[in-house]
Amino acid sequence: MPLILLFSPWPGLTWIAIISIWMLHTFIISTIPLAVPLEWNVFFMFCVGFLFANFSPGNGYAVSDMNPTLLVLVVCVALTPIILGALRPQYVSFLVGMKQYAGNWASGTFSFRNKEMEDRINERIVKSSDNQIDQIEPLFGKEISEIFIQKAVAFRMMHPMGRMHISALMRHVDSLDTRVQREGEFVSNVLTGWNFGDGHCLDERLIEALQERCHYEPGDVVVAWTESQPAFSKKVQYRVIDAALGTVEKGWYHNDDAYNTQPWLPDGPIPHTITWQLPGYEPAGVPWPGNGGRT
Repeated sequence: MPLILLFSPWPGLTWIAIISIWMLHTFIISTIPLAVPLEWNVFFMFCVGFLFANFSPGNGYAVSDMNPTLLVLVVCVALTPIILGALRPQYVSFLVGMKQYAGNWASGTFSFRNKEMEDRINERIVKSSDNQIDQIEPLFGKEISEIFIQKAVAFRMMHPMGRMHISALMRHVDSLDTRVQREGEFVSNVLTGWNFGDGHCLDERLIEALQERCHYEPGDVVVAWTESQPAFSKKVQYRVIDAALGTVEKGWYHNDDAYNTQPWLPDGPIPHTITWQLPGYEPAGVPWPGNGGRT
């Protein structure tokens, strides 16, 4: 539809595209999505009608009518990070690459050996606020506060990448039931003081900085991390990072395998392909389920 808006010389076809865009944004607004600036959607509903109903390509406002020609180059350059973000998301922020509209972006889940390991963040790092659990516990008590915080992990499990996070943690830690799981974005927000959802803000660089200050032992903090799903491929890259050891495993999973299972993983970890593992490293959890016949 955007291509029709840019190049269609026929008003009738242009109006079909305009109405389609209106329907798209109306649907997005109707779902009341989490952490989405809905004023963006309202703005584009006004914007598409004003720009393309009033200034159509057939009336001298086509891309070929741009003057000077340098403007065409500027527009093409502006599209570069979006295209790169779709094809090679590891190089571009999900916001610049418009991955939020692809329904996935880089993310991670932290697993602490116990609450004492999480508390070490408060004790050894100078930051703008305490961990989220410690902020709300005086208001709601320990049990209810933990339920609130675990809602973020449950939310992540409603999406394919969260199912891979827990699948990886099931393999790499001895028991999830005795450990403390935290949404990676929450940990990143506290450590950096910047409330931003891009998983690139909580990759090996942040974990290395955390380790420099907290001096964890192997297994104390294990992070399952996934990249955005690239366009035209259902292979999603993942990594497992131990704060004390660094990256211990790399691989990929097929999005369909994560999508087709239930969020609570009744059949155990989803199939995934291991492409590299730290020499001498042995995962402490359940056995690898195999790659599901994927190649």
